[in-house]
Parts: sequence; C-alpha cells; structure tokens
Amino acid sequence: MIFVSGGTGLLGSHVLIEVSKKGLSIRAGYRTEANIAFVKSLFAYHNLREAFEKIHWIDFDLSNPASVESAVEGCKEVYHCAALVSFFSNDSQKLFDVNVTGTRHMVNASLRHGVDKFCHVSSTGSIGRQKDGLLVTEKEKWSSKVGNSVYSKTKHLSELEIWRASEEGLNAVVVNPSIILGPALDARSSAAIIKNASKGGRFFTSGSNGFVDVRDAALCMVKLMEANCFYERFLLVGHNKRFREMLGTLAKAFGKKAPNRSLPRLIGEVAWRLEILRSFFAGSKPLLTRETIDSAYHEVSYSNEKVRSRLSFEFRSLEDTVDYAVASFQKLL
Repeated sequence: MIFVSGGTGLLGSHVLIEVSKKGLSIRAGYRTEANIAFVKSLFAYHNLREAFEKIHWIDFDLSNPASVESAVEGCKEVYHCAALVSFFSNDSQKLFDVNVTGTRHMVNASLRHGVDKFCHVSSTGSIGRQKDGLLVTEKEKWSSKVGNSVYSKTKHLSELEIWRASEEGLNAVVVNPSIILGPALDARSSAAIIKNASKGGRFFTSGSNGFVDVRDAALCMVKLMEANCFYERFLLVGHNKRFREMLGTLAKAFGKKAPNRSLPRLIGEVAWRLEILRSFFAGSKPLLTRETIDSAYHEVSYSNEKVRSRLSFEFRSLEDTVDYAVASFQKLL
C-alpha cells in the first residue's frame, strides 16, 4: 500500500499518476472532497481512468495525529506532498502547524507503523535566501539572513523533522522542487503563474528562479524511492530562467503578447504596501506581500546535476513543459 498526502494538489495529483503505474494499492489524502473531481479529470486527460477508480480516498488532516495514524497504517511507502503555501505573515501559525507539526506527525506515525520508504516534498525555499547570482546546490546550508519568508522557515524546520526521523530509522529522501509548472486548482500555489500568464500582461520583474515540469518532479520522486536514495536531499529543477523570459514563453503559448515593460522595484515596494491596506479593509488576504515582491526581484539559480547524475535523468525541454502546462490548463481549468 502506498499513501500520498496532498493527493489533490499540483504535485500530489501527478505523483498519484506515477505510482498508479506500479500496480500497487494506493491511498490518497484530501482536505476538500470536491477537488477529487479535478484529479479524476486529470487522470482522464492522461487516459488513466481505470487507474483512478482504484485509488482509495480518505479525508486527511495533518494537524490531527489520529487522522495521520489512520492514513499511514498498513502502508509501506509514503509520499508526503501536503503542505500549506502562503506568504501572508498572518498565516504564520497555520504554516507552522501544517508544515512543521504536520510533518512531525507524519514521520512519527511512519516510524510506529514500520513504513519502509518515505519521500518528503520540501522546497528550494528551505535552503534560505542566498546571494544574487549564486548557483545553489544541495550542499548549501540554511541561511537565516533577512529576506526569508515564514513559509521558507517552516519548510526548513520540516526538513529537520525528516533528518531526526532518519536518525531514528526512517528510510527517507527529501526533494526540493523549484517553481512547479502544471495544472492545479489552487491559484495560491506555483500554478498561479500559469493562470496569470493566461490573462496576458505588459509588466515583468527583473528576478529569476528555477522552474520544473510537474511530471518530471513526480517521476523523480518515484525513481528516487525505487533507487533507495535515502538520507539525502535532491533539488528538482528543470530550467533556470528570468521571469521575463518565462512569462514571454507562456504568453506566446497562450497566444498573448509577451510582457515588454519592466516594473521598477520601487513601484513593487509601494504596490505590496497598498495591497496590505486594501486587504485589511476588504477583510481578505493580500495578493501581494513583502515576500512575494522580494522573490520577484531576487536572482537565483539552482543546480540539477545531483539528481540528473544519480538517476541518469534528463528533464523535459522548456517547450515541452510549457506546452503541457498550457494545454492541460486550458482543457481542465
């Protein structure tokens, strides 16, 4: 039996596609039952209707130890994809409860129930803010410099839970995806970049980041588990690109004009402050925060040499990634 937490999310749903090919029993966790319909459509898009029907879905709450125990019991492999992604400072406690305490519940239950293999989805953000232009590898240590988001801090702390459990006997591997490109219901996730590109836009920011095809990220996770690559972390990054280039490529795929006006950092700084005021009076979460603006102007690149070498793996071309992300978005969303 395989358990996948966060089975209705961007990465979790694609992990389900990959593990369904193994022919083993699958249990998947969800928080909103209505989102299962999206995963069903995704499986149909990949001509895997019969495989979807074999998945056993369970209502799953990371903050509830009893829920976690029930989910993990009887499973030999666990893919922990569930997490909260937020760059809103008021979500600090929720981020800690889900990403840190929730991961603690997951690994403790896995140790008690004799799980053979555990794959934890972390983030490139767990490495912490690095200097502009630095090529980041798995060897980088957590940097506590000013600029780290609360989300990044909680993902770093969640990794510490993994390494602690590894010392206690859990065969675990950590993956650190960059910005994941693919179809998802949650516009707050990295899938938001696809939704925004579909609308077109004139402006771009000066930053850069790593991007990875969701299919590649899911496949790497399964292959790392099969190869027993435990007690290590692996950066999952297909391409390092400037936001202007990535947005231009996506815009072209959507039949839109590429952004052609640079947004000065000063305007970005003013914009997030105004958005905080607007959201306060509107009683809603801000669409922009200090952290999202900081990320939009930060220049960072990540090495994928370790996972490519270990698995003899080649990431899809950027064109293939964009074609899939756009086509699946248009078909499913």
